[in-house]
Amino acid sequence: MRADLHLHSRFSERPAHWLLKRLGCNESYTDPHDAYRIARARGMTGVTLTDHNTIDGCLEIAHLPDTFISEEVTSYFPDDRCKLHVLVYGIAERHHHEVQMVRESVFDLVAYLRAEGIVHALAHPLFPVNDKLTPSHVERLLLLFKTIELNGDQHAANNAFLRRLAARLTPEAIQRLADRHGIQPTHPEPWRKHLVGGSDDHSSLHIARAWTEVDGAATPAELLDGIARGAATVTCHSAAPRETAHGIYGVAYQHYRQKLGGHRRPRRDPVIQVLDAFLTPEPHESPSAAARLRWAWDSLTRSFGRPSKPYSLLDVLKTEGLRQLAQDDGFLSKLKAMRRTEGTHNAWFHLLTRISSGTLARLGEHVLDSLLGGRVFDLLHSLGSSGAVSFGLAPYLLAFSMHARERRLGREVQESLSDDLGHHPTAGGGIRVADFTDAFRDGSPIARGLDRRLEASRRLGLAYTVVTCSRGPGHGEPDLARFAPIGTYQIPDLPNLTLAYPPFLEMLDHCYRAGITHLHAATPGPLGLTAVAIARILQIPLIASYRPQLARDAELLADDGWAEDIIWRYLAWFHGQADLVAVPSKAAGRQLAARGVGPAAIRVLPPEAEGASPADPDAATRPFWQLCKEATDLRRAPAAVPAGLATLVRDAPAAAAETLSPVAAHWPATDVSGAAPTETR
Repeated sequence: MRADLHLHSRFSERPAHWLLKRLGCNESYTDPHDAYRIARARGMTGVTLTDHNTIDGCLEIAHLPDTFISEEVTSYFPDDRCKLHVLVYGIAERHHHEVQMVRESVFDLVAYLRAEGIVHALAHPLFPVNDKLTPSHVERLLLLFKTIELNGDQHAANNAFLRRLAARLTPEAIQRLADRHGIQPTHPEPWRKHLVGGSDDHSSLHIARAWTEVDGAATPAELLDGIARGAATVTCHSAAPRETAHGIYGVAYQHYRQKLGGHRRPRRDPVIQVLDAFLTPEPHESPSAAARLRWAWDSLTRSFGRPSKPYSLLDVLKTEGLRQLAQDDGFLSKLKAMRRTEGTHNAWFHLLTRISSGTLARLGEHVLDSLLGGRVFDLLHSLGSSGAVSFGLAPYLLAFSMHARERRLGREVQESLSDDLGHHPTAGGGIRVADFTDAFRDGSPIARGLDRRLEASRRLGLAYTVVTCSRGPGHGEPDLARFAPIGTYQIPDLPNLTLAYPPFLEMLDHCYRAGITHLHAATPGPLGLTAVAIARILQIPLIASYRPQLARDAELLADDGWAEDIIWRYLAWFHGQADLVAVPSKAAGRQLAARGVGPAAIRVLPPEAEGASPADPDAATRPFWQLCKEATDLRRAPAAVPAGLATLVRDAPAAAAETLSPVAAHWPATDVSGAAPTETR
């Protein structure tokens, strides 16, 4: 018998993710009967549901063949309230009620489950449910649980480590852990771990990504008996951020459908058809060209008669997806082919990348037009509207942040247990730097310095990648990641300066996949902003370089004091986001500190150390790498707690507006566009 042993239904009502809480979503909208049908269709011969602290979903399908009652129980370490999830299988209603009485303490819960002979497993052992899980907790959990889960929504490296852990634990290692924590193991032969697998699906999109199988088992009772004996085998297709985000989008879309009582828009609506195709498990037809063009015409005609004003970002958000569907038949064909060959989650990522790129490019153009055109209130409006972009991409931001946190915890646990397992991890353990720059190989002194740093890093065997945004060959060199810009902006008064808008999601995905541990922002432009956001999402150190030429450029751009003030406020904010700021001289450091950047973060890195004219390129590169190591040490200090992703998405627009508010307070009653402030705020 084969079963997906971690599967949710609509009875899992309280979401764990802050994003779903903000949307007012349940954690799942999958009907139990649909979960049963899909699981059976995907090869599962046994079916159970593991909703959070309830068995109601299981009871709805208990009359169907080869089902059994299970649940995912929330428990805690009583000393610090570190939250855990425990999968409990094959129970009766009596057990469910008794479990709820003892689940506040994981020690009491495990004692009850063992006394009742209930098969149970520690769910996603390396997932910090409430961000309190540490290697010390994991070590104690190894003494409490005989069976651990390989989770289909978790990072592949962590699942691989759990397999190694189950195979390499020894009696001596367990005894060391018991002595270290003063806890005696709860089960015989605690060094012999059993495994189960489950998809942890909430959206019905990824049911049966992972499953548990016992050869020869013909009933649920025989399946559970095989698990208890250690006779089960686990197949687990682990997730990356793209899969996790796809599931979150699926839950949010299903919430939208339920909130509206189904589809108020007709089925011929191409947007509904596309969303159904990507965010529900059932096959759907793609919208026809006629349907896309008809909806495009309707949307465009609805926009006639609006007041003439700079294009609203909210309008862009409503129409950008339509724009892609209506204008590019080849794009839809490419998505359909990608769904077949690479999976729906990758096709969805490609679609969202395309839509967000168009939206961000239009936002950037609106912001710069407003800034350079002197329309301060339009600028405030644009920055406030940027919250809609970040919220629209929030499932990806959340997924990348979660996986980065899990991967980091997995490495910490491996290091903690390395002596006990006789295995010291090496892969991914060093510093890997991505240098974000818009001045690569353009003939400038900065570009020549980057070339020297790149060459020196190659000779020294250091993991260093230049990330840039320009037209040209893509990833031809192993340490160069060149991304095509999603748009460009020509600065009117500086004909030699063109800003490129980077493809944010693609760069975030690249940094995660490459295992980047440190970012360096060599520019405060759009590429530097991308580095700030990626560093925050992946929770890795950021170093920014300040160049006094920026101040001179600001003076050239500013026709009067307010524009120069805004630019300086932005530069101070930008460099204030970095863990460390490299400046070419003490005078430059004093200039930056006078503008509000904390002096404690400023480090003098002379031009020759930046690689501008080094006599010894290798020696000139070492101070930069020392800065990276110092940034790591600062992050490990107890006081260095980076702001959470929820704070980033929620507060970024407000923080930008606050930066500009002193300027707005002194702006005249009517701006140059002729609109009164009360009408544009």
